[in-house]
Amino acid sequence: MTTLREALPDALVKPPIWAPIGRRFEGKECLASFLAFEAAEVLGGAKPGNLVNIVNRHMACGQYMYELWLRHGADLLAESPLLAFTLRDNGRNTLVYLYREDLLKRQLACPAVTGFLRERGFNPEGGTEQLLREMQLRFDEGGMPHEVGVILGYPLKDVLGFMGCGLEPLSCRGPWQIYGDPAPSLELVCSFRLCQLKMARSLAWAKNPRDCLGN
Repeated sequence: MTTLREALPDALVKPPIWAPIGRRFEGKECLASFLAFEAAEVLGGAKPGNLVNIVNRHMACGQYMYELWLRHGADLLAESPLLAFTLRDNGRNTLVYLYREDLLKRQLACPAVTGFLRERGFNPEGGTEQLLREMQLRFDEGGMPHEVGVILGYPLKDVLGFMGCGLEPLSCRGPWQIYGDPAPSLELVCSFRLCQLKMARSLAWAKNPRDCLGN
C-alpha cells in the first residue's frame, strides 16, 4: 500500500495548521481567517465544497467560534463566492457545508456522479439546494452519509470503495481512503494541499483576512 510520505513531496505531506494564524486576529477577523483557511481548496477552485465544523468553545483567537459564526457569518460571506449550508446544528456546534455554486453544479454535471446519487435515493436533477436538503436529512438520521464524499470533490471510485461498493482494493491512506490506481487521487491531494499552503501564506501576511474570502 502506498503512503503519503512515499507519494508526495515532503512539503505536501502534512497540511498547514490554522491556530498560529488565528492568534493574529480578533473577533470577526478571526472568524474570517478561519473560514478562508477551511475553504482554501474551494476558494482556489480545486473542489466544490468543504465540511467545516464550527464549535462552541475557545479557539486560537480566544473567542467562541460558534458565537462569532452566528453573529458575523452571513455578513462575511455576503460578498464572497462562498455559500453556506448548515447540515447539522445541535446548539453546541454546527456542521456547515461551505461551497461554490458553480463548482458544485459542475460536479453534478458528471453523469457518473448523478447516476450514483440517483441510485442512492437522491434527486441530483432537482438542483443544488434540493440535493443539500436531502443530504441534510441523511445527517438528521444520524452519522455522516458516505455520499457526501462526492460533493466534497472526492473521486467516485474512492467513495464507492469506502462504502464497500467498489471492486478496487485500498491502495493508499491519506486525507481520505484511496482505492485502485492512486495516481489521479494523489494528484487531487497535491492540488488541495497547494491551495491550503497558498491560503496559509496569504493569511499569515494579511492585514485584513476578509480579503482572503474574495470580498
